[in-house]
Amino acid sequence: MRIAVLILAHKNPEQLRLLVGRLRQDFDVYIHLDKKSNLSEKLFEHYPNVFCIKKYAVNWGSYNGILAPLELFKTAVKKDYDYYIHISGQDLPIKTNQQIIDFLNINRLVSFVDWHLLPAKIWGEDGGLGRISYYWEHNSGSGLIDKIQKACIRIIREIQFKTGCKRQLPDIRFYGGSNWVNLNREATAYLIEYIQNNPKYLNLFKYSCNADEIWMQTILKNNPELSLQTDYLRCVDWGVSKTSPKTFTINDLDMILQHPGLFARKFDENIDNEVINQVLQSTK
Repeated sequence: MRIAVLILAHKNPEQLRLLVGRLRQDFDVYIHLDKKSNLSEKLFEHYPNVFCIKKYAVNWGSYNGILAPLELFKTAVKKDYDYYIHISGQDLPIKTNQQIIDFLNINRLVSFVDWHLLPAKIWGEDGGLGRISYYWEHNSGSGLIDKIQKACIRIIREIQFKTGCKRQLPDIRFYGGSNWVNLNREATAYLIEYIQNNPKYLNLFKYSCNADEIWMQTILKNNPELSLQTDYLRCVDWGVSKTSPKTFTINDLDMILQHPGLFARKFDENIDNEVINQVLQSTK
């Protein structure tokens, strides 16, 4: 069972080092290091099965949030793994590496992907379609041209809100869900093949908002031949917030370790480093 773990990372180098150190023992690891972060490829230069990419500056909700994981998938698929797990740099495994291997080996014909047909009530008043039917801008640049661009798109969106004039979307069923997925070889190959055969597809998500939770599910769910389960095998606590999950602390340790999923998120060494050490120690 050959497994690749694809990590989207943007901060906390020591926490990332611990995560990769655990995973690389049994898996090949591909990491996209946020271009605007201080994370360095040198952190892992002595690990032969860890591969770093530092190509995109990924702002929350931005189009680059699609391009960065796509780059990871395109790079990893060249080595033809049996399974591909996509996580963030703030995730931790809550099962041993061998337990992860055994589970995926048994379920190698299934991909585990969180998905909902859009519009979905749990995604707010517009059911999530407003993320792609209105124009949004997440450019972090501070130059004059950047400011003008952001202002123009903001004005366009305000006009859209007032007039009800939305972007024209293709006549397909849209699906959304968590961007953290677990794909088998068949689903991953189809994902890459679809992008290659439909080069205009990604243009739909330029000037979108949080479409990193739509683009992949829409491709996969519109192929009825793929076997997808909606359990994406993550322990996540949304708490009182509906936009960002709770950062776990040591008080959550028992709940985390009893969860049936494979990974938990999110953790932050600057908030509670002890829970990170305890989870890794408990899942050796």
